[in-house]
Order: sequence, then structure tokens, then C-alpha cells
Amino acid sequence: MKIYKVKYDVSQGEKKFPWKKTDLVEASRPPKVGSSQIYHATPAITETVISVEEVTPNIETKISLSTIVLDVIEKTRLKFIKIYGQHPENNRKLFIDWYIKTHDGTFDSLINDLSSFYLHIDEDRINRYINE
Repeated sequence: MKIYKVKYDVSQGEKKFPWKKTDLVEASRPPKVGSSQIYHATPAITETVISVEEVTPNIETKISLSTIVLDVIEKTRLKFIKIYGQHPENNRKLFIDWYIKTHDGTFDSLINDLSSFYLHIDEDRINRYINE
């Protein structure tokens, strides 16, 4: 299996959109230029392959995402422990405040990080800690 970067022209009915769509496709053979996919809509949406380029993955695409996420989580926890001398679970409010102040992202995405990856508590509970 190889990875291909495929560009498409997209049109709906007789109207061609001014932008191009790009996808990464994993396949044993490259898609053929000029082939089309039609999606059922009113009017129908057509994607026509206009270019295909084989992609050689770099090392980052060969590493498991779970491994990368776990590494980032551990580094973040160690950073907090180094600054405050305690585990994030022992002082959740302090960890939440520190995480939101020191990390980039939308408020919702940071709350989701805290809920899903760090504290394993629901987002409502995190919001209660913030509002205390």
C-alpha cells in the first residue's frame, strides 16, 4: 500500500467550485486522473481527480498517535510537578488554572483536554472548579 496526495475539482450540477479539494489516499495503485466520484445530492456533487502525487511519509506519520498523545500528557504532567511539586490529581483546581493559562487553544478544546486526557472527569465538573 502506498499513500497518494490526490487533488479534485469539485462541481455541483453545472457549477464548478472555485476551490480544489485535496485528500490523502492509501491504495495499492494510484487513482486515475480524470476519474470521478458522484455523490447523491440535489443537484449531484462530482469530484474529478485532477492530479495524483505519491507521498513518502516522514517519521512523524509512522508513529502511533496514541504514543504521541501519551508522551505529551506525561511531559505536561512532569512540567506541572516541577513547578508546583505535586501531582495534578492532588490539586485539580491549580492544575486546571495552570493548564488554561499556559496552553494554546480554544477554551472548549482545553476543557476537553483536561477532561479526556488529564483528569478523567466530566467537563461540567471542570467548569465548577473554574467557577470556584
